[in-house]
Amino acid sequence: MNTFAAYMSLTNISNENISIIEISCSNTKKAFLHDMKMGSKNGMISMEKIDSLIIGPRETIHLKPRGKHVMIVGLSSNITLNDEISCLLGTKRGKNFPVSFKVR
Repeated sequence: MNTFAAYMSLTNISNENISIIEISCSNTKKAFLHDMKMGSKNGMISMEKIDSLIIGPRETIHLKPRGKHVMIVGLSSNITLNDEISCLLGTKRGKNFPVSFKVR
């Protein structure tokens, strides 16, 4: 099964919090928000699914390696360099925002 990590920056241009609660991507089995954390006591790295990502008013959040990111699992078609994966970010208020990721 193909698994990919995807990265982006999200900026909230509104005056209210935006709560991202889901992500869905075309031609995939599933996608979800994910976080990588290092244990303070043992130094072990752990990966955890994120149920919601809150972006404050006028705030920018960076999804990047070794931090919060998107996991995309099970692409149903072959993918090659420079292809794009189209996704929708779903909010707690029921709005969807389109995003896409270029394969690098």
